[in-house]
Amino acid sequence: MALDYFFCDIYVTATDAASTNSRLEIETDKDKLHKWYAKLFAFMDRKLGDFVWNREQLQLFVDVLPRISGRMIHGDAVDDEWLAVWLLREATREYDELIVSVRDSDGEFLLAEAAMHIPHWITPENSEHRVYIYRNQLHIVPLSAGSESIGINDALAAVMDSGVFTLASAPAAAAAFSRLDDYPAKISQSMHRARCKLPVALARALSDQPQLIAAASEAFYDREPTQMNVCQRMSQFPPEPSAMVSVQFNRVQYAKITSQDIHVPLAFNLPSVDSNDYKACVLGMKV
Repeated sequence: MALDYFFCDIYVTATDAASTNSRLEIETDKDKLHKWYAKLFAFMDRKLGDFVWNREQLQLFVDVLPRISGRMIHGDAVDDEWLAVWLLREATREYDELIVSVRDSDGEFLLAEAAMHIPHWITPENSEHRVYIYRNQLHIVPLSAGSESIGINDALAAVMDSGVFTLASAPAAAAAFSRLDDYPAKISQSMHRARCKLPVALARALSDQPQLIAAASEAFYDREPTQMNVCQRMSQFPPEPSAMVSVQFNRVQYAKITSQDIHVPLAFNLPSVDSNDYKACVLGMKV
């Protein structure tokens, strides 16, 4: 099964020390880029709170090229992709120095969203390195900034050059960013807390790393019948001793786990259906 990826590249601008007119250039100092990485990590943590991503969180790293890159598998939760775009656009709002590009497994998806409003000359063949988010705005590098196929350095230079008009039209920007209108409210709306009876070791692990619930829900939903044989013994996470805890899911994960029934493995002893703890015990068993 093909995986759905989201990618981003974050470029940091800096004033050219040798310039007499405060010309901008792309920051290449690795130490400074690592400091920006830490700053962005803290920024995202502040914006997200206790949010749990569907498959995996957006992972940033300082790339070999002078930039901070990121990637994420979002699976069937396309909202995670748009949350990532919102986070990155907010970062460019807060930090004027940042220029961001985003794409996914299908390519330049912001152009696809704005297809009815972008210039007619843009094609899949010449769109690479042309679309950026800078200071909270959508920018499209025009053909006049280079040849039909433009390199990354020329494209970034055009975005930083106030003499080159790269700002996208208002209708194009509105269409490209229309799915961001529900954020940040949608972050909390996409979360769901539920009681679960879990082995103590697993309860501790989820308390320390809430994102682990993504792997648990994915493994349960995509399980093979033969994998259930391991669950008969539960040697890694024996059901007892256990604890009744509140677990944070996103709504896609919760739907995956609750939508499928399983035969109760031998290692589990569930209470009666009438018990107030029955649903929590079943949910914990699936986790």
